[in-house]
Amino acid sequence: MKLNICLQSLLILALALVIGNVLRYQIQPQLFHKGEKWERLLEMYDDIASEQFRDCDSRLLPLTEFGATYTHSCGDKTKPPVLFFHGMGTNSLMYGDWLIPSLSKDYYAVAVDTLCDMGRSLPLNGNPSSCPQTEQEIGEWAKEVLNQLGIQKPVSLVGYSYGCFVSSCVARAYPDIVDKMVMIAPAAVFAPIEWSWLWRAIVAGLLGDRGMEYFFTYMFVDPKDAKKIGVSPLQKASYAAGSPQMAVNPVAFSVETLQDMTRHNPIILIIGKQETVINSTLAVDTAIQAGVEVKLYPDSGHMLFVEHPRESVVHVVASFLGDSLTDMDTPNINE
Repeated sequence: MKLNICLQSLLILALALVIGNVLRYQIQPQLFHKGEKWERLLEMYDDIASEQFRDCDSRLLPLTEFGATYTHSCGDKTKPPVLFFHGMGTNSLMYGDWLIPSLSKDYYAVAVDTLCDMGRSLPLNGNPSSCPQTEQEIGEWAKEVLNQLGIQKPVSLVGYSYGCFVSSCVARAYPDIVDKMVMIAPAAVFAPIEWSWLWRAIVAGLLGDRGMEYFFTYMFVDPKDAKKIGVSPLQKASYAAGSPQMAVNPVAFSVETLQDMTRHNPIILIIGKQETVINSTLAVDTAIQAGVEVKLYPDSGHMLFVEHPRESVVHVVASFLGDSLTDMDTPNINE
């Protein structure tokens, strides 16, 4: 029996995680925030956060059934709220010098460390088995975060990579608490994860530090940009500390599901034509069929937050959230 492409992708992703865990942890369960390597990562995290989020309210929210979530709340709390979800294997610091500084002037911008990823959020007892296990539970976790932050009005969601899938889960579970949705370089959602990307991820996981540097370069359109930027000490510390342990793999939704989402919440897809994680052509076609706004960058890939068009994305996001897309300096479909 032939498996459909979505199921095949999930199986390969699961295989990659199993191989990585076997080789790196010898099947020992990974406890979060334990050990010298985690201490080093958190020390670096705090140093960066103290600079990037120095004017924000950074704190660990009260414990829930899933664990304790760490957030950076920036700007005036009386202004429209926006929640930011980061990509897998990273944390909320990716927004500290991108998007948050600009958007916090007009919005109550909150960057969230996803549970069971490489940030300061801590699953219950440090055990990843307490993290959300289904799409519905991801939505429940996010709703708890909003309640703990005292956000009572509909919130806009900004996601990058895996963060787009998190946003989708929240909107599908609780559409009435969501306003608008910004999807930047999504992992799945509009198209299945590419086989070529998955196999490279597996190989990179087998090669340790060399594999990480290879995979980092592969994600860029121009290898020169990757070499110039380089793998940051924080990324190296994250890799050394462990791996993300989220239980819910990202999936591509049907056009009908996405249409239902757009009926409740306006969505914009921001994607590079040279995207490596998913097929950008399929993603754009699916988005258009579903009535989603599209911003396509022909000469860009997955690393939109560090390479071109980093600054343009800030403008597009602000314009979409502010209902002024027609006033943008750049066209909607390509640049």
